[in-house]
Amino acid sequence: MKNKVDIVRNIYLFGVSIIGIIFLIIGILRIVDALSFIYFSSEGIKTEHLYYYQNLYQGIVMALLGLLIFIFHWYFIVKEKRLGKMRNIEYESSMNFFEAIFFYLLSFIGIIIFISSSMGLVSGLYNIKYPPPVFDNNGKIIQETPPYVTTDMGKVIKSGISMLIGLVTFLIGFLKTQISMKKVDSQEINT
Repeated sequence: MKNKVDIVRNIYLFGVSIIGIIFLIIGILRIVDALSFIYFSSEGIKTEHLYYYQNLYQGIVMALLGLLIFIFHWYFIVKEKRLGKMRNIEYESSMNFFEAIFFYLLSFIGIIIFISSSMGLVSGLYNIKYPPPVFDNNGKIIQETPPYVTTDMGKVIKSGISMLIGLVTFLIGFLKTQISMKKVDSQEINT
């Protein structure tokens, strides 16, 4: 590593790649947990199936986003040969240290906003409602009403806007850092 900006870039790329792997693993665990409950549970607990379907959908979204985040950032690690031996071409940033910290943090914040908003989108699309039970004149419960699934369009719209804001925030930070990167012959750096 030739300068401090390389250190910041490495921390960002490897750190976000690890976060992608963590989301992938947690998503897979949620999928396995939900599927095992849905297919291997007793027949008497039908209302809990709604929660496990919601967990299943959230697990699928987490696993897919984690995989995409990992692949995207790992591509840049491999492309820039940050693993193993450097060859004749290296990448150098025209940013100063504090600019690099700012824009990489901006990218990271955008990713976090995007991921959390996507979880909100799933829970908005698969929203579990509990209607009140039916009471008699004395205030005793006559009939329990089962929960049902609806779509909460308000939550879907809010989450969609938040996802868009997170994506734009990520793109501003990441594109700024990518534009500042340029290929440099390793002999030029050493002279």
